[in-house]
Amino acid sequence: MSDADLDVEKALTVSSSSVAGGETVTASFSDFSLSDAAEKRYLQFVVNVEALTSGATVEVAVLDDDGDEKVVSASPGADTSTDSVFAAATGSGFVLQQRLADLSTNANGDGSFDSLDSVEVRISEADATVTFTALDVERKSRWTFGSYLDAEDTDSESREKRYEPGPGNFTVTGLDTLGDVLGAESAVIHDVTQPFRYTLADSTLDYMYRFVEASDYPGYDYVFEQRGKLKVPTAIDLTHSGLTFMDEVAVPPGRYKSVWTLAGVEDTEFADMDEDSKVYHGGAYDSEGKDAELRSSVTADTVFAYGADLLVTSDNMDAATSEGGMGGGGAAPSENGGNGMWIFGGLFAGIAAFVAAIRKGWA
Repeated sequence: MSDADLDVEKALTVSSSSVAGGETVTASFSDFSLSDAAEKRYLQFVVNVEALTSGATVEVAVLDDDGDEKVVSASPGADTSTDSVFAAATGSGFVLQQRLADLSTNANGDGSFDSLDSVEVRISEADATVTFTALDVERKSRWTFGSYLDAEDTDSESREKRYEPGPGNFTVTGLDTLGDVLGAESAVIHDVTQPFRYTLADSTLDYMYRFVEASDYPGYDYVFEQRGKLKVPTAIDLTHSGLTFMDEVAVPPGRYKSVWTLAGVEDTEFADMDEDSKVYHGGAYDSEGKDAELRSSVTADTVFAYGADLLVTSDNMDAATSEGGMGGGGAAPSENGGNGMWIFGGLFAGIAAFVAAIRKGWA
């Protein structure tokens, strides 16, 4: 038993080494004693199961003063739908909140579970390692881990409290959703992750567009050419992961004459960009209303150029330019529910209000 090597305070690791069949090692906690309403209390803990060797069993037992006990356990392949099983494999963030009255009593004493005298963590039959970041047996109510929408987007939708999240990650919208214990003013949430989207509409880098006559494309009058630069920012204590360059296919695929991207162009004018280095993405634009993945690996602080040429009619152009009378350069038009080229992990949002306006002219 040792203090855990984690950012959180008061985390405790219980591990075993060379435990053989028929053997059990035990860690015991006995610095409390309760004789009032014992079975109304909850056994509550948050645990990482870091190792669970084949054949091993980890038990967490709550004992009364004469040896009667309530037990929950973890073992490889166990049935986690059972109230008394908290894990069946390794993983992080297993949460158990079980009212003691709902667990069967192992009658090692008088058979009446009427007090709380100690907690034991037992590892038997083979080796295991578990780390507790929370452990309580004194409360009569459960911890609250935020809330979630049950039956979302149906007539029965309702917001419910979350009592047993995980294992792994889950969403929290604010400390005020975590209840009186976990949501205290002094609470610190470690390793917070949040989805972000960085859009071309928000970029302060170079942007320009123009309409060019489309004499070689019967049925269309102009090619709407858009060029923009964007990047994912960097900052102290901010780390991005899983960044992906995406674009919403906001118009029929046949309207896209070409779409390309180019990395590392901070000091390069659009006209000077190396044609051979551009990556073209026409094949990604195959279904209107879907998301086209342009790059699956994006590095923060790298400046990307985005170019898109769309076939439009005179009516399309008039509808677009009448939206705000925008000229041929400067900042990207603000987003207005149209195409979104995003960097995900973040996301990069693209043709935005212009395409939204052009789209109104489709037959």
